[in-house]
Amino acid sequence: FLIGEMTRWRDEKLAMRRDPDGFWRIALRLRSGQWFYKFEIDGEWLADPGNPLRAEDGIGYGNDHSFLFVGEGDWQVRSDVARGESFAIAVPSRALGRAVPVTIYLPPGLDRRADYPLLLLLHGHAMRANQWSRNGCLPAYMGNLLGEGAVKPFIVAMPAGHDDVDMTRYGRFLAEELLVWLPRVLPV
Repeated sequence: FLIGEMTRWRDEKLAMRRDPDGFWRIALRLRSGQWFYKFEIDGEWLADPGNPLRAEDGIGYGNDHSFLFVGEGDWQVRSDVARGESFAIAVPSRALGRAVPVTIYLPPGLDRRADYPLLLLLHGHAMRANQWSRNGCLPAYMGNLLGEGAVKPFIVAMPAGHDDVDMTRYGRFLAEELLVWLPRVLPV
């Protein structure tokens, strides 16, 4: 079965058909955009083994979902716009007793003497810090929006989601540590 955003995940599942070549298939008409999905095989949900586009499924236990893009859209890297820079850092936290992975996006042509607005994109429970960048295609979206003049440059910080900690300690990390630490190292 196919399960995903096109089936509202749990509301329904779509039966696939095995063709004479041994591959399981289904034909769907989907609107343009990004679609997340899994297969259900013998009652177990699995990522598509034939699709390299995968990301953690949001449950936070190392399970992946697959995704695909249909049509054209702002998720595509365009050659006519300047690209920003994304990189991973680890931010120390006393509140959590460990360093927290954070992915940073810097717009193209960053002026370290300027002050940029900061967008803090938070993840769900136990999500990796690269979710917005990887399967959310944030660098492509940002480059395209900036290239079109639709937004002014800003910096994006994407900390890993909370995991085995209570939300109070995670909230302290965000408000008292991350938002204090970022202006020390970035022009925000």
